[in-house]
Amino acid sequence: MEPSMRRIAFLSLCLCMLTLIFAASAGAVEYATLVGGNARDAAYSLAIDSEGEVLVAGLTRSPDFPHTTGAYMETFAGGDSDLFVIRLSADLGTLIASTFVGGNDHEGLDFEYDPDYQMDNAGPGMILDASGYILVTGNTMSADFPTTAGAHQTAHNGTYEDAYLLRLAPDLATLVQSTLFGGVHRDYGRRIVVEPDGSVVVGGDTRSADFPVSAGAYDSTYNGDERDVFLARFSSDLSAITEATLFGGAGNEYCRALLRDGQGRYYSTGWTTSVDLPSTPGAFDLDHNGGSRDVYVALLSADFSSLDACTYLGGHDWGEPYHGGDHEGGCDEANGMVFDTSGNLVLVGTTHSIDFPITGAVFDPQFNDGTRQSYDGFIAVLSADLSTVHYATYCGGRHMDELYAVRVDANGDLVIAGGARSIDFPTTLDGFDTQTGGYMDGVLLRVSADLSTLLYSAYMGGTAFEQAYDLVLDDSGMVATVVGYTKSADFQFPGGGFDQVHNGDVDAFVLQSDLGASVPHTVDTSLAASPSSATLPFSSMMCADVINVTSFHRGSVGRLNVWLPGGQYYANYRGGSSTLSPLETWSTCWSQWFPDLPTLEGDIRFQLVVFDVTPSPYNQPPYPGSGDMATDQCTVTGWRE
Repeated sequence: MEPSMRRIAFLSLCLCMLTLIFAASAGAVEYATLVGGNARDAAYSLAIDSEGEVLVAGLTRSPDFPHTTGAYMETFAGGDSDLFVIRLSADLGTLIASTFVGGNDHEGLDFEYDPDYQMDNAGPGMILDASGYILVTGNTMSADFPTTAGAHQTAHNGTYEDAYLLRLAPDLATLVQSTLFGGVHRDYGRRIVVEPDGSVVVGGDTRSADFPVSAGAYDSTYNGDERDVFLARFSSDLSAITEATLFGGAGNEYCRALLRDGQGRYYSTGWTTSVDLPSTPGAFDLDHNGGSRDVYVALLSADFSSLDACTYLGGHDWGEPYHGGDHEGGCDEANGMVFDTSGNLVLVGTTHSIDFPITGAVFDPQFNDGTRQSYDGFIAVLSADLSTVHYATYCGGRHMDELYAVRVDANGDLVIAGGARSIDFPTTLDGFDTQTGGYMDGVLLRVSADLSTLLYSAYMGGTAFEQAYDLVLDDSGMVATVVGYTKSADFQFPGGGFDQVHNGDVDAFVLQSDLGASVPHTVDTSLAASPSSATLPFSSMMCADVINVTSFHRGSVGRLNVWLPGGQYYANYRGGSSTLSPLETWSTCWSQWFPDLPTLEGDIRFQLVVFDVTPSPYNQPPYPGSGDMATDQCTVTGWRE
């Protein structure tokens, strides 16, 4: 039978359905404010107290950074940078308290602005204790960094950075406790956990061969080329380190996240260059994958005396070195970690690996940069024993995309913050900002627990540069508070923030956003004896629109056509199954075959991003082309043969 007759005969007998998914209601920025002075300021950590007030920790180079009368330190201490801690009202309209903490050199690591590599994400870590006091960890080069009597270590160790751990009163008027810790080389405090008895555990990394480990520690010998991970437990008054261990291999390890499980054990994650990391039998991945960096995940016993589990996670095939660089293999880094509602570990981070271990029917299964010279975000869900990757997905577009923080909402969905340089980063139609405005924007997204569905996604930013580093959720799980930094004089925010004018080179920002609806509207069309169509308008956007499509097929072969209005358009296909290949084409018709339908189960999920512009080599503004789709329409046609 001829193909055309076969198509008619088949279609006359069968029905299939094409579902176009639209958001039920739009997300919106509820409150936002800038925070800063005339130099560089960035926010890295935040917490919300029992009254709904917002605590933010970050770094500043601005002597005129806003402070409040009666704060512990009202003036910039000097040197390159200081730690800042601020308290804001729940609506971000009032600066309730603000203090500097620092000495005559710098606090913080690599606090530089670079448009290719951004300011280092390893800023201070902050958490609230049970009484609402603020604990902060980081690193300092200042010989006169303020410490308190009776602290574990009151004098700086030498010519390199020491880690610090301090406690501030809720009103930021008093430095209650403060200690330095480390050895003779560089030491960096990253993340904090407060235990039920008030003890404080800090995770970080060190270059000090004499880092103060405790008797009976799992690893008491410095292993590395540049850095090992450490875990250190402090007494509740910060007067002593009661347990501490190192962890690592012959290369470098960087700690980026720390979690305590119900048995009091500790998970640490970040990245490693070591090929001899002590992975454990039964772990998901026992061997380094051959790239420049792999993610590591390690589980240590509650007293830090044993390694209960350890795995690598990553790929090895990057393709071309990024921008002519010297990293000629996969580069995988975890930045954030949280438990999901089933007790699994959820990791978010960045990958350069086109063979990252993608698992499950996820929403973004393929590496998104065809040139292989950039990187995607990733999301991975691992079993608590580190033996299994239940789900893993890429998350990104054609350029640089990074994920830094992850939380779990009341429904078990994942809420994630990071940054995107890709103009085709996957957004949803209910996102409060669905187009990138500058060199790089912050991003905020919600993903289903099984990573199959992108429920909400939006850019955050202006016409220059943004990055988001941390987030917390309100009790409903529908409002996220996000912190980071912006270089944009036109950073978007509604009225009401206590600081609505960009202050200097780089400002910190705090933003609260409604995450939009989690259940989409649908528009259905039945495809029967002849190809049927659904016509939808493009939204009023500057450069791009996103069509989320779910196609139900029960035949041997299927086809989906997208007919575009006059002119040529750039379309980037995101397959929902690893068996479907990405497609990039210039045409008035985008078409995708599904030859493997008999092997697929359930829905075929994918996303099509359409641009009426010619992308520049690195997808940077300005965008040539009309950039106005407000009056255009896109016709989606599907049938099966």
